[in-house]
Amino acid sequence: MQNANGDQGVKKILAGATVVALLIVWILPLVAWQQLPEIIPTHFNGSGEIDGRGGKATIFILPVIGTGTIALLYAVRKFPALRKRPFTLTPGLAEKMYGGDSILLDIIALLCAAMFAFIEWMVINSATTGKVPSNHWIIWIFVGALTLLPIAVLIAATAKRK
Repeated sequence: MQNANGDQGVKKILAGATVVALLIVWILPLVAWQQLPEIIPTHFNGSGEIDGRGGKATIFILPVIGTGTIALLYAVRKFPALRKRPFTLTPGLAEKMYGGDSILLDIIALLCAAMFAFIEWMVINSATTGKVPSNHWIIWIFVGALTLLPIAVLIAATAKRK
């Protein structure tokens, strides 16, 4: 088990990487703005085909949603009392569990920010080239990681408690 200083280092690295990914989500549309057509893709179905279109300004919807999502994750991380537990925690156990939760929330935030950056790139690439992205399957990796990671951590924590 890592000590508190090691955990803090990991948290700082995760937070820094999340900020970089979130900045990319904002910078991509700003840089691409002049090259974007007036109508751009706004949604892709599970096969990567464009199934929604909107005006050029809709390119900023994802950065707003991404920023809100990351802010919410960091608020939950910052205020552990927001995380409800079906059992009472002793002070020592609370510190351990909230520390682990905190790192899990940092990882989820990074995965979300990276996924938003990838989707933003897909939208811009599709809008400027007129082609459907061939690497849409990467989204499923993000969705799988965001779904399975918390489940795996919950299973591991439950197994440790027994």
